[in-house]
Amino acid sequence: MNEHLRRLLCATSVLWGQEDRLLSVETVAILRREIPTAQVIMIPRCGHVPQLECPGRTVEALRIVLEAGRREIAILPTQSSPGDHPFR
Repeated sequence: MNEHLRRLLCATSVLWGQEDRLLSVETVAILRREIPTAQVIMIPRCGHVPQLECPGRTVEALRIVLEAGRREIAILPTQSSPGDHPFR
């Protein structure tokens, strides 16, 4: 799989729920290393499906991606956003 990731030359963003229990946070390091253009945004207090668990913070992360377009790790603030699921 890593050889395929290295072929991604377009801008690539990885939105990651910091509390993902299905994939370890080490996977983020692998993706960042193997995808030359990877930008990683960590979403605190969110699990494996941030678009459902924390939609407000996911939209904020997408806004950051679209506005910034730079290769660095961003960590969103931990406060809830409007639209976040109440169980998080």
